[in-house]
Amino acid sequence: MKLQMPLLRILPFLLCLTSFAQVNIIIEDESKTGFLLGVNGYVQNTEPVSLLMIKGLDTVPTQLLVELQPRVYFTKIIDLHEKGNYKYVVTTNSRDELQLRYRGTLSKIPEGILAMEVQRVLAMEQKEPIITASVKSDQAEIVPQLSSPTPAPVIPTKEIVHTKKVDSIATAKPKPVVIKIDTAQNQNKVVAIKPAAEPKDTLVIKVNPFDAFITDLSKTEFEFEKLQKSEAYAKNHNFTLEELKQVFNILSYDNSRLTLVRSVKGSFKDVSQMKVLAEELDYEISKAQLEEILKS
Repeated sequence: MKLQMPLLRILPFLLCLTSFAQVNIIIEDESKTGFLLGVNGYVQNTEPVSLLMIKGLDTVPTQLLVELQPRVYFTKIIDLHEKGNYKYVVTTNSRDELQLRYRGTLSKIPEGILAMEVQRVLAMEQKEPIITASVKSDQAEIVPQLSSPTPAPVIPTKEIVHTKKVDSIATAKPKPVVIKIDTAQNQNKVVAIKPAAEPKDTLVIKVNPFDAFITDLSKTEFEFEKLQKSEAYAKNHNFTLEELKQVFNILSYDNSRLTLVRSVKGSFKDVSQMKVLAEELDYEISKAQLEEILKS
């Protein structure tokens, strides 16, 4: 009995710590068409909803699967470390690509929301997707498949040249073709001279390195890879403001965008021009941080 007493005193403290370590997520579908949610391979809601709250998540990396239509879905891994109510929205970007965007923490729970504890009972059925929606975020492979090793960033050279084989590479002037004439029978005829055909020109196709880079970047799944490729590209090429806006549109988080600004601002003669990038940031605090970066 004496040994049990200390455990009874410590148990409420341990339960308190466990409760503090749990987080809640709120997902809203801005299209209002409704979605089904899976968490770590388990079904949460069986009927489509446009607003859902999942309570009691642990502070470890968690995989979400958002299904908008049968076999049309995307996945995202979240990694939250502090207790709170974290809100996400299902929306689309300018290219009509689906994305799960983080909107911050809520101090008050919206009225009429469907709230439930995280479910770990019904495993999700393995389905082959018709379409895996493109997500502007840190995506993960469909559960339970494992993702393949990440390839090294592909950075295009300044100019890619494709050549076409030509008929002749002679540099000397081609010899004429002389037609022999019987002078005995044709004394008044003139010798006919036919020059050789001119060599064909080499066909050179130039590919814009930024177009190749942005195409590769848009196919990249994970946020840290997008940032690595962007910084690697910037070492060999100077971004224009319009190009930076396109990169910002592919990056998912303001932190990544601000990190890229720190890396490339030295290539701009007038950094004050970069203030227009504030329009591409999601939060006011990020816009204030941009001003501080440009001043430093």
